[in-house]
Amino acid sequence: MADIPGLSRTRSRGLDEKILGPARIADALIVVIRSFEDPGVPHPSGEVDPMADLESSWTDLVVADLSSAEKRLESLKGLISKAGADHDEIVEAGALTRVVEVLERGAGAAEAGFSAEEERLLRGFGFLSAKPLVVVINIGDEQVQAGPDSRWIEWGDARGAGVVAIPGDLLAELGRLSDDEAALFAGEYGIEQNEALRVIEGAYRALDVVTFYTATGGEELRAWTLKLGGTALEAAGAIHSDFAKGFIRAEVIGVDLLIESGSWAEARKAGLVRQEGKTYRVEDGDVMNIKFAV
Repeated sequence: MADIPGLSRTRSRGLDEKILGPARIADALIVVIRSFEDPGVPHPSGEVDPMADLESSWTDLVVADLSSAEKRLESLKGLISKAGADHDEIVEAGALTRVVEVLERGAGAAEAGFSAEEERLLRGFGFLSAKPLVVVINIGDEQVQAGPDSRWIEWGDARGAGVVAIPGDLLAELGRLSDDEAALFAGEYGIEQNEALRVIEGAYRALDVVTFYTATGGEELRAWTLKLGGTALEAAGAIHSDFAKGFIRAEVIGVDLLIESGSWAEARKAGLVRQEGKTYRVEDGDVMNIKFAV
């Protein structure tokens, strides 16, 4: 995880590539937008306007992508005009031409649509506007009951981004209280104590991943992530390459069922543990015991 400096509506467009480097290699982006009023913490732009900040943040991502795409495209056009470009460079130039057209109208780079070959050639760009995006709106205590502004949701839907509204200051206050006091305090505001977990859930949805578990020694659970729709064989490979090479079968049970059973042994005794093959599609919350031979 990397944290880059906040964006501002008041500064000129464009971000230093040294700043953007960590973001370009990230699997997903989380953009935090302020929605609360606090005279003691003035907004850099002079007013709190979440929609304006959303648009500004998106524009920064698009402009950064446009700058890198145009720079490379100009170089490729020079090679092509001199008949000095190879096949890969010609294909890359065609893909970048579409990328530039898409970015110039303010859309994300992914809308250009890429073949498998083009994806391979453009992988190094790490287009920011093509990455899974989660928008976290930091709302004030007084906004909790009202819920997220419909405009935020519409903005996210239009760009395939997840939008989560959380009361950051209120959650920080809960963290300073005892469990009993926090539960009472959270109840008064109608929120969950683990409200911040919704950010993690939003990131998982954006990345299209599920969580599965392995039971170390039959008792202690360890969490792993896998692409949505991934198979038991792929899950085995995520744990260790040897597990995938020698895969025999997977013993599977839902985590809730395992907790209710009290132990892996009791779940097996009750007939709750299933035997699945390598093509089984792993579901969120599966607990797996991989059987393999090397």
